[in-house]
Amino acid sequence: MKTTVPFVHFCDHASMSTDGKLNLNGIFESLFAMETPTKHPQMYVLTRLHLGKGEHQFMLTLQQEDKVLAKTSFELTVTQKTQEQNHLWGVFDLTLESYAPLTLKVYENGDEIDSATLPIYRLPKPFKKPTKEN
Repeated sequence: MKTTVPFVHFCDHASMSTDGKLNLNGIFESLFAMETPTKHPQMYVLTRLHLGKGEHQFMLTLQQEDKVLAKTSFELTVTQKTQEQNHLWGVFDLTLESYAPLTLKVYENGDEIDSATLPIYRLPKPFKKPTKEN
């Protein structure tokens, strides 16, 4: 069975409760910055994987254009015919180099199997009200 990624979420915080409930707070679909480079202090990336029986090696990357800004790797062993598996990845102090979209790429055994894009928008600089001295 081919591994699929039913969904990806980017959020401010994510956790798994002791009884297996997935908790996502502050889900977002884009980022905003007044200037670049800038640091994004914290984000969590949730990937849900639908897997077949066997050994699986994964690597997730966050990149802008062709530059990898962050990555993580993990292995999973599935003993059942199929299995759904959530993976939470905490990313901290991520430096965004430009306004180019941030792309999550999901690799299994070295092959890219999925990707998700997070656009980055420029915020206008705050307007400074003229003073009497100006």
